[in-house]
Order: sequence, then C-alpha cells, then structure tokens
Amino acid sequence: PLYESMLSFQNQPDLTGAGPAPEGRQSMAETFIAQMEHPLRIDAFPEREMGLVVSYYRECFDDATVLRLLGDLRAVLERLARGRNETLGELLDWIAQR
Repeated sequence: PLYESMLSFQNQPDLTGAGPAPEGRQSMAETFIAQMEHPLRIDAFPEREMGLVVSYYRECFDDATVLRLLGDLRAVLERLARGRNETLGELLDWIAQR
C-alpha cells in the first residue's frame, strides 16, 4: 500500500565539496544502502543527474510494477521540469491516460 511507502530526497552537499565524485570514487547514490522499513522505498540524490535508489519487498511488488512506477515518476518529473503548473489531480489524470 502507498501509505506504507517512503520517498526520501537526500539533499546533502558532496562530501568533498568539489562537485562530482572524483574518478574512482562512487557517488552518494552508488554507495547508499537502504534500511528497509517500508515495502517500497525510493531515495533520490541530486547530483549532476538525479540518482535514484529503489528498494522494495518482492512479496509486495513485482519487477514490472516497480518499473512502471519509475517510468511514471520520470514522466511526472520531466513534465514538472518543463514548467507546467498542474495540480496533483491533473498529474494523476494525465498518468492514468498514458
């Protein structure tokens, strides 16, 4: 169920203070390990490109459902980035019609 899910946006500065991870060093998203307290968890890391770490219980979600969810999330974020001022209801209607 959605109310048992978690979306976390980790807006932490780069630990080196020098921008992207140096060659050979992993980014925050690559080194993040989620403690699973929820059936579905999405952690976002703003780097040069947004990094996402998705963790989920396979007894609650199959791979196809999670991939569809991520596709919808990407579409919504891209739509918002284009400057469309829509309500949540309008976004949900748009997703349902895709």
